[in-house]
Amino acid sequence: MLRRIALRLALVMLGAVATGSVRAEPPVSEAAVKAAFVYNFAKFIEWPPEVLAQPQDPIRVCLYGNPDPFLAALIGIDGKQAQNHPVRVQRVARPAEFAGCHMVVIGESESRHLAETVRTALDQGSLILGEIEGFTDAGGTIGLGVDNDRVAFDVNLEAARRANIKLSSQVLKLARRVRR
Repeated sequence: MLRRIALRLALVMLGAVATGSVRAEPPVSEAAVKAAFVYNFAKFIEWPPEVLAQPQDPIRVCLYGNPDPFLAALIGIDGKQAQNHPVRVQRVARPAEFAGCHMVVIGESESRHLAETVRTALDQGSLILGEIEGFTDAGGTIGLGVDNDRVAFDVNLEAARRANIKLSSQVLKLARRVRR
């Protein structure tokens, strides 16, 4: 993998030198990186077999809270494939709409109601994600944040267990902190 990246970088630099120009790529936003993390989490989560029984069953990612850059970036993963299932992103207006959501992403606007929102999502068997400070301590499954200018995440295994969800060991290895 690293060899392929190095080769690609060398070819790009060689092309830039040959043409006499270097074109800068636009910077990727923090929100877009976090959205990519959420998409990759969908690839490494094991839901109970009856939850995604058919290949056409979508992995439903529900966004709850006032629009913010992170929630807006998640719209970009709609229509992609994860574990041979289509990913469907939708907004929900209230916790009562969490039924059938495989992943619930809670926006920062809901920090005042976090405990009750998390409880409702867990009762529905959803993986719960957010970027609110102390998210996993409040019962969320995966809390995204920034550490030394890099996107990082914490995991709450008890929340995953309560929702009957298993996280891949690959996800756990990459976590900044795993709360058991």
